[in-house]
Amino acid sequence: MKNLLRDFKKFGGIFSFLVLEGFCFILIVYFNHDKQLIAISSANTYLGVTVEKADDIAKYLNLGKVNKELQEENAELLSKMPNSFYEGNIQGADSLEMGGLEQQFKYWPAKVINKTMIGGHNTITLNLGTKHGVEKRMGVVSNLGIVGIVVDVSERFSKVMTILHRQSSISASIKRNNYFGSLVWQSTEPTLMALTAIPLHAKLEIGDTIQTSGYSNIFPEGIPIGKVESYNRETSDNNYTIQVRLFNDISNLHYAYIIKNKMLEDLEKLED
Repeated sequence: MKNLLRDFKKFGGIFSFLVLEGFCFILIVYFNHDKQLIAISSANTYLGVTVEKADDIAKYLNLGKVNKELQEENAELLSKMPNSFYEGNIQGADSLEMGGLEQQFKYWPAKVINKTMIGGHNTITLNLGTKHGVEKRMGVVSNLGIVGIVVDVSERFSKVMTILHRQSSISASIKRNNYFGSLVWQSTEPTLMALTAIPLHAKLEIGDTIQTSGYSNIFPEGIPIGKVESYNRETSDNNYTIQVRLFNDISNLHYAYIIKNKMLEDLEKLED
């Protein structure tokens, strides 16, 4: 009680002043029609701004959920693309058709939870593992292009060797004429790679699109990779080396898609 009286004695004057000021303001507004309109208008303005800010905060807090839903929808759409299907229609002389469209590649949305972007051994970690069906040697892409290949898996997480790794080699082709070679990272730039072993008789143009060739068991054909920035002839053989500017910037990657080849076991049995 003593503390209360002491505080009131110390701050009572200020408190009384504020109370009287508020009371006077109410009287002015209540008995003056013009002042009422101004006060109502100002209150509505401040209320509108407050509601708008609160709505913006709620939307921001909900972005994670919205993004996850969009990722799942995109994964479903990617899984329905023509290059995700194996066409088993065979029409012989007797017009007998065998088989039909069968899904070969399935996409799963994933989130990047860690990155190791140092030197020539760049990897990322995704939030999916064996409990989600992820296995080694599955492909990883983003909405802008290829990312890499799964090289290690735990129960809940997977490690991806990105295409920005000295040991990475991806089969890629020129979209316009289908000549293909090996896509490797020889520079230090995270968006510049080299497509090697392209024969000299292949016609090249600056700006040609480079894509996955489909000549692997990991990536379907036709996933965009980048554009031809320049090319030069190798001195040791009769091939071109093409400098490819990537569509994808892996150093700024936050979300990705893991690709499962549902026919991988069948293919590997045949090739072995």
